[in-house]
Amino acid sequence: MRRRPVTTRLAFITTASLSVASAMGSVAEAVATQFHHDAGAAGHAASAVIAIWVFDKLNNLIDDKE
Repeated sequence: MRRRPVTTRLAFITTASLSVASAMGSVAEAVATQFHHDAGAAGHAASAVIAIWVFDKLNNLIDDKE
């Protein structure tokens, strides 16, 4: 089975989604800490959900098919 090459488009979408997800995970942990709650895995869960959501949105927005 041949692997697809990593394109600039895919690299951009992946980098952008992981950057946004990392920031939102930090925000989720900061909010939990501010209200004196144990954050647990809130930051990790928020990061995972946001990464998938942003990746999907950017993938649909930057469609290379004409």
